[in-house]
Amino acid sequence: KVTEVVNTSCSESKRPLLIETNDDFNSYIHNNSIENFLFDCDGVLYRGTDAMPCASQTIQQLISRGKKVFFVTNNAASTRMELKTKLEKVLNCRGILKEDMMIGSAYVAGQYLKSCKLTKDSDNKTRVHVIGTAGLCSELQSAGFDISGGQDPVDTPSGMSRDELAAYQFPEGEIDALVIGLDNDFNYRKLC
Repeated sequence: KVTEVVNTSCSESKRPLLIETNDDFNSYIHNNSIENFLFDCDGVLYRGTDAMPCASQTIQQLISRGKKVFFVTNNAASTRMELKTKLEKVLNCRGILKEDMMIGSAYVAGQYLKSCKLTKDSDNKTRVHVIGTAGLCSELQSAGFDISGGQDPVDTPSGMSRDELAAYQFPEGEIDALVIGLDNDFNYRKLC
């Protein structure tokens, strides 16, 4: 249930519009020709694996009316496909969501780096070092980048002695960009 829509016009004589029912909401959307809807995900559409009240019905209703619906998240841990799969399951919206409706920060990072024209000649890909999850690495690879870093193998020790640090060989070589996202296994070794 939508309880308030704030009118952002410059006129001080207009007061915020209070929408109390679904009919009022539907009428407002129809009369104002709103075509695009962007929803934050975590905490807005769901918490964990639980859908927020009426989230599923709202999304399904907007899509069935031909509205453009996008799902935006600053969580770089998942790919767009993983986000789509989660939304389909949590919101019970199988078959109506598409990958291009998902706008995650991992995807945006890849698109931004592409726009920076960091690409090299056809023989060498731009090298991006990642501190973050497999989902972040995957989105950057999909954008056409050569990835170093990312998640460590399970048996990699997290710490380094002074001697190990002094002798550490940087196997990744030179990088063209660094992307940092959530990394639940972040450690000093990854700083190298």
